[in-house]
Amino acid sequence: MKRRTGVRHYRQMIAIHAPSLAELRASLMIQAKLADKLGIKEKYISAAENGKPISPRIAESIAQALGKPTPSLFKSFIRVAKSEVMSQDLTGGEDSNGVQISCKEQKQNLPSSIKFLLKWTEANKIIENAKRSILIVDSFFSEYCNLDILVGKALENGATNLEVSVYMMSPTKDFGAQRVKEKQAFTNNYPDLKDVLERKISASERDAYAKKFQEFKNEIRDHLEKYTIKYPVNVKIYEYPSMPSIRFIVVDGIYMIAGWFPLFDQNPGFPCIFMEKTNLEGTDSEVFAKLETQVKHIKAISNRIPLERKNRKNTKVRRGGTV
Repeated sequence: MKRRTGVRHYRQMIAIHAPSLAELRASLMIQAKLADKLGIKEKYISAAENGKPISPRIAESIAQALGKPTPSLFKSFIRVAKSEVMSQDLTGGEDSNGVQISCKEQKQNLPSSIKFLLKWTEANKIIENAKRSILIVDSFFSEYCNLDILVGKALENGATNLEVSVYMMSPTKDFGAQRVKEKQAFTNNYPDLKDVLERKISASERDAYAKKFQEFKNEIRDHLEKYTIKYPVNVKIYEYPSMPSIRFIVVDGIYMIAGWFPLFDQNPGFPCIFMEKTNLEGTDSEVFAKLETQVKHIKAISNRIPLERKNRKNTKVRRGGTV
């Protein structure tokens, strides 16, 4: 007899066989023993318990193992049927080897919505249309002139109470000095280059990065200060005491541009990825969440740097902006 895997059969099977989770555990055995009896992985039992999508084959195995009808419905299965199955009129599918694939697995295999940009400047349109916030995580941020222009355009485009946050490597650690050393030391003679990089960071190299950090901090302040006078713009600069990992620009908490720190070169001239949080599914959504967590970690370990106005005597904040 041909096996039916349609939505109707799936829902009927759930209604007839599947008890509540409490009945499942009380009337049979603990989760691990059930998994062993069915010959399936324990994680699938756990997935069902938590209301996550599982394949109809596994759902049916669990239901058949119960061995008795019940008026109770396994709520997690019903949730799966409504959110994953009904939207596609399928309970799942089979891969090229005939193995049943759950709806969650199908979603993870959808074409990616993550876009690759050849250069970071291709994301300027996103930044200049920021409405609430622009967050930048960098090793050290030297693109203050471009940021000046983009913030001005964002305000022209209707941004209100705009918060601009820039995170750079702390001058109290050696990571910044090492990064500068890598960029300045490059030569095609790799043995010489290796020798330079293997040397310990010197006091003069630490001092050089500390001066560079102060220079960039002051330039960011000076370039954006005019906006804090006319508009409710809040400019914040932070230092973080860890290795640089990924360069980020996050706009309004929704749009994310991310890329790596290339050895011996500067990130903005390299390709990057672009993601819109509200337009992601499956694996794409998980990628965004992981990168979002990285930003959260950096924010949590960072210290805000006090910013004094360059010409405080002649400056007034008219509408609540701060620098």
